[in-house]
Amino acid sequence: MKVKVLFIVSTAAVLIIGWYIFSLYNQEFTLDRGDTFEKQFTIWTTTSAVREAVTRFEAADERVRVNVRMYDDSEALLEDWEVRRDTEEAPDVIELNAQYGFSDLEEPDVTPIDAIGVDEHFHKSIYDAFSLNDILYAVPLGIEIPVVYSNASLVGGTKGLEPFYFNDLHTNEQLAELQQGVNERNSSGTFHAFQTDRELPWYWTSWNEGESDRPAEVWWEEIVQDYELIPPLDHHMALTRFVNREAGLLLSSSRHQTTLLSLIRNQFDLQVTPFQGTEGSPILIGGNGLAVVGSDKEKQEVISEFIAFLFTEEEQVALLSETGWLPSKEKQLLDRSFLMKLPMGGNLVELAGYEHLYTGDAESRLTFERWTELMERAREIERNTSER
Repeated sequence: MKVKVLFIVSTAAVLIIGWYIFSLYNQEFTLDRGDTFEKQFTIWTTTSAVREAVTRFEAADERVRVNVRMYDDSEALLEDWEVRRDTEEAPDVIELNAQYGFSDLEEPDVTPIDAIGVDEHFHKSIYDAFSLNDILYAVPLGIEIPVVYSNASLVGGTKGLEPFYFNDLHTNEQLAELQQGVNERNSSGTFHAFQTDRELPWYWTSWNEGESDRPAEVWWEEIVQDYELIPPLDHHMALTRFVNREAGLLLSSSRHQTTLLSLIRNQFDLQVTPFQGTEGSPILIGGNGLAVVGSDKEKQEVISEFIAFLFTEEEQVALLSETGWLPSKEKQLLDRSFLMKLPMGGNLVELAGYEHLYTGDAESRLTFERWTELMERAREIERNTSER
């Protein structure tokens, strides 16, 4: 009996000791996790390459935790921001598009970048795009410009149709002849000379930056209605049509160079030319930037660390290679050896050669409301065309 009691007592003691040790271990583990994530902030982004950079940033410091929320596009992010900006779910950093959106934020909503100790040696155009009253309110991640991609196998190279300014009827007549000739040889009749993606309002504004003697809206009516150079209401298929040789020209963003090259796979010669209203006119730049919208000073410190991490050369190569953006820092934009480390480096060097024409003046910015208005006008023109 004594042996049995002793056994029970010993077993209970072992269990109690085991439970106590486990509790201590679990408590220590919990404290470690708390220490690990003592630096935290939340970021809303539309760019997968930013999320990947966050993962590498966290891996470099186990005490950092960055909560990332992904959005399909800037419109969806801004709409959610409007709903949650004054709630506990509000983020500390949001990614903005330079073409529209930043002008919709009031100055008190964002923290000046110099307040969190960020180096501001950015190209003047992208600096202007994200600043108000010469104060930078978002960290520019990269630059993109509107370009015309051409299938040189179909349009005969850039010499045949240069310049791509579309500022006179002669160019449209050339494109119409090209379209007719291809369709006569192609029984399916699916070829259009021209395609553009969903960012048409940006291109309209770029057009107006130049010295064209025709309003951009008239230009669009001519292309869509008079010459029928573009299929109406088909912007979502623009890149696909171009890759499938159903279009000779594609008006789009320079950021799509790497994607297009990988899809084309040497099926035809891809050439890229900046889109301008007239030769030598300003080129309205776009791009994305990070705006600090949270006021917590401790979070701003780790946000500053993250931004510094993003602009190390290794991270810049990774970010720009993934996104197709041109560098936002002036030194890298003008550095041929750096650009050649990126996919389509030769094309980027050529596009960077126009940097003296890049403009990002606040007066040229499109508000979200104006963007929507222009897009609706484009749809109206195209609907009228398709119903005729």
